[in-house]
Amino acid sequence: MMRAGLLTESPLRAGLEQRWPTLSPRDVVPIARGVLREPRLARRLAPVLVRMPALQAIYMRYPRRSARMRPWTRMRDRIVPAM
Repeated sequence: MMRAGLLTESPLRAGLEQRWPTLSPRDVVPIARGVLREPRLARRLAPVLVRMPALQAIYMRYPRRSARMRPWTRMRDRIVPAM
């Protein structure tokens, strides 16, 4: 993904720091080039990227009590099925 240009420094750094990534304007051009360079990979990633806002919302509601973990997991799995 990095070689293709689909992953730039700022989202990679966010992942390493375990925080949600944000794209800066300077990330857009390299990513757009990556999409043109690797369209098949970009098509595979697109459905997951579209679900990210919903996934972020569900992780903000991560249960504090174990009794609520099962319903939370079902909601998460509806957004991004387990692989």
